[in-house]
Amino acid sequence: MDKWFYNPGSVSPIAFQNFTNWYSAPGGPSGGGTLVSYPVAGDNAYLTSESGTGTITINNVVQVDILDCTGFAGTVSGNGNLYIYKEIILGSTVNFSLTNLILIYGYLINCSNNIFNGGTIQIYSASGGNPVCDTTDLKINGGITLVNGELRTHTNFNTYGLEAKTFVANSSDTKSFFQSDSTNNEWKITGNSGYTWYVDNVNTTCIDPAYGRLGIVTFTGSFYGTGAYHYFFHSTSVIGEPAEVIVAGDYGSNTGFSFTSSKVFDIVFTCTGNPSIYFGGLTLLGNINFNNTYVIWSNDIIFSTGSHSLYFSPNMSFTVSNFNIGTGVEVIIETNPGSVSIAGNINITGGLLTANDNFLNGGTFTINGGTFDSSTRFVIGSVSITNGSITNYGLDNRVNGSVTINSGGSFENNGELSISGNTVINSGGYFNSYVKTTMNGTLIINDGTYDALWDDTSSLNSVVGTLTLNSGNVFAHNLSIGAFSSSNSNGRSVQVTNLFFTGIGTILSISAANQTNLGFYVENITVRANDSSSRTLTLNNAVSVYGNVTLEGNGNGATTMTFVAASDNFPWVIVTKQNGSLNLGTSTMRSLTFVEGSTILWSSTSTINIIEQELRLCNSMSVGSTPGSITFPVINEYDSPSFYTANKNFTGTLVISSLYGLKIYGNYTSTSSSTSAISVSNYGQVIFYNNISLPNNGNIAISSGQGTGSGYFANVTLLGNTTIGTIGWTDADVFISSTTLAGSINASSSGSLYVYPNSIINIGVSFVSSSTVNQRYIDLTNAIINLNGTGTIWNMLNGTSQGVLNVSGFEATINVNNKSTALCTLALGGNGIGNININRTNNAASSTTSTTFSGVGNAHRNFRDFTILPSSSVHQITFAGTTTGIPTYIHDTFQVGNTTNRTNLVSSSTNRFFLQKINPGLVICPNVAITNSTALNSNTWYAISGSVNNGGNTNWIFNSVVPRRLSSLGAG
Repeated sequence: MDKWFYNPGSVSPIAFQNFTNWYSAPGGPSGGGTLVSYPVAGDNAYLTSESGTGTITINNVVQVDILDCTGFAGTVSGNGNLYIYKEIILGSTVNFSLTNLILIYGYLINCSNNIFNGGTIQIYSASGGNPVCDTTDLKINGGITLVNGELRTHTNFNTYGLEAKTFVANSSDTKSFFQSDSTNNEWKITGNSGYTWYVDNVNTTCIDPAYGRLGIVTFTGSFYGTGAYHYFFHSTSVIGEPAEVIVAGDYGSNTGFSFTSSKVFDIVFTCTGNPSIYFGGLTLLGNINFNNTYVIWSNDIIFSTGSHSLYFSPNMSFTVSNFNIGTGVEVIIETNPGSVSIAGNINITGGLLTANDNFLNGGTFTINGGTFDSSTRFVIGSVSITNGSITNYGLDNRVNGSVTINSGGSFENNGELSISGNTVINSGGYFNSYVKTTMNGTLIINDGTYDALWDDTSSLNSVVGTLTLNSGNVFAHNLSIGAFSSSNSNGRSVQVTNLFFTGIGTILSISAANQTNLGFYVENITVRANDSSSRTLTLNNAVSVYGNVTLEGNGNGATTMTFVAASDNFPWVIVTKQNGSLNLGTSTMRSLTFVEGSTILWSSTSTINIIEQELRLCNSMSVGSTPGSITFPVINEYDSPSFYTANKNFTGTLVISSLYGLKIYGNYTSTSSSTSAISVSNYGQVIFYNNISLPNNGNIAISSGQGTGSGYFANVTLLGNTTIGTIGWTDADVFISSTTLAGSINASSSGSLYVYPNSIINIGVSFVSSSTVNQRYIDLTNAIINLNGTGTIWNMLNGTSQGVLNVSGFEATINVNNKSTALCTLALGGNGIGNININRTNNAASSTTSTTFSGVGNAHRNFRDFTILPSSSVHQITFAGTTTGIPTYIHDTFQVGNTTNRTNLVSSSTNRFFLQKINPGLVICPNVAITNSTALNSNTWYAISGSVNNGGNTNWIFNSVVPRRLSSLGAG
């Protein structure tokens, strides 16, 4: 029955169940209505403009089929429960302010652009077999609970189809709800504490095939005060979910919004303040957009199959326990501008994570069958990749923990990347760096590949610690590592163009036993030493380079490098380092160069082999005192090598076997006292362009190593001043300039000796060239040769007469300078020595100083004796006696004798010695005693001033007046 409330005097307040106010027609008696009982279940109640403007109270249970408040301008209030079994229409003018339950069993709720100002609406399945409850502009300043049935919301005046403080649908009854308008399907939740959305149970549905899912749900409640949280719960067991959840409102400090164990499609944050967002196992079917809201995210999100975008606010940070991306899931992170920070673990198992903006993560980043793509910058914690990949393109990317790449895993760096922890590549894993990657820990390759084809030497891929290759491959253009280790026989390959070492201790040393199945193909190595620590590098066998090894830096530490001769390739070694020291073990190199500006100390040295180009020292470096050998061996592949000494002092030996002509620039000084301080062998070729000094009487030993008569000769040229012990050779051509020898020149072997013009040769012991069979040629040019020894100081006794010695010495001068009384013998072998000067002046009284010339046929331009002895002493000059009559030839001057001491001219035997003057002129010898001498020129040879004829003399004129006026010494 239809019933109208009539209150013409606007009595207020008045009870809804007042018997005197209900009529059968609008307007009460004036409208023809009769008084009826108040409405009950089955009745339709109408509040109209005739119902007055006062307050109608409901303080008891009221049950009606329809409640229509259209036109009523008063208030409905009270704390009773209102049951609606069909429809409720508010109208636009009523103030509907019940504070308790409004139980709707009907099929229509129309707020008519109005609001329920209080209470809680409970919606049940509609009566009459129709479970659907349609609402229009449903709005309540309280909560709505859907117990069972179907709720469909519509809009007419409002933006939102439903607006309430809370929405609950958690009973076990069958129920469903959704916005049925296709163009405006938003709901609004305004509550500001507790569970403002609670939807649960498998019998709950919020999606309809004809209308689609529930649309946008906006949460606008504001939260203030510590611990104020907004809870959103939409169970994963529910069929369907909101298409979008908008978190708006204003949040104070220490407040938050929770999605724990819920599921939604999209989430959009437009709230202000700094709320903490707790996802707590949220299942996300779509995207999250944080807009410009700064939020703190914690707990986990579960991403459903499909693509998801996370749009983060600039510089956002959040904490999660696990960020899981499963198979078939794609998550795209967008932040523009700024960055997003995730503190927690990220697990990608078969899915895809794409970061298009700055991405920060401090937890463990695990990929198992998934993908992470980063187009800008990322900062993440430890990384583990199995059957998946990471690809990045941004700058200044960082991994703040370790990286482990397992089977099927790959890490591709297309932007700058820094890894703070250790990196391990296992079981076919792959690390590819197209741009600079810095690994601040170690790199261990157990069975994988490291590929760094970045080609900029100013921005190197680097491993600060040790690169350990147990199995797998290393490919790089430019790679910096602390050290390299590989100690097994697994299949391994290293292919690097430029390899840089920055570590300390043993940075590279692999035994031959551990080189089995190791392919080491490195073109250049650079050792960077910028500290006081020591470091050691050894290249041997297959672990070698075919380019340069460079030592650079400015640290004070010692660097030891060894390049074993049993190597596949030998390096060009370049030293630019300042400070510190370089120790070279027994090594073979193509070249060793100290670049000017290097202040390093080249200290302990074993045998240094320079096999190809040059050994170049510089002025700024220094050489230590530990002995060592420098060798230029027989194998030279290209041009003639060079040795630039920078006038440094050495302590070891110099060994020369170079085939193509070693050139030595700068003074060479060595304190070696070895009999082979400088040795030339295997028909080595060498030119010393500057001075040689062996102050401890080290010797120069020269031999071809090919045997007499082979036709192969060593070739040694000394262009500077030389101070040594002894020089000798076998099968060699030797060219010398001014030379001082503490010992001898031994020129008895096959070959030649050429003395550069104007040279001065000082010989401490002797000059020897006396073989009867070795072919040799000696050209003394105009050298001045000072003989300072005793005994046989010049020995050319054999060779000339046998036709194997050819001497050119007629422009040379021999000075016999020994000042003792000991016998000095010159065996000239019948060769011409231009000038013989004897000066054996000493103070030995009553003694005999003896000088002997053995052999006949010697020829001199001038023969002079400048010896002055005490008057009681004698200088005895002995010439070879002969039966052949072959004389000693004097071309110009024979100046012997003085007025102070007696000079004896005697024969070496009972046979006479012969003298012949070649050019015109007289010979005048004062104070001489002559025995067994034949002068072959008559009227030429005068012995004056108390000279003595001891018999056996011919053509000597004793103590007679010389036909013309001459000096007291005579002249020829």
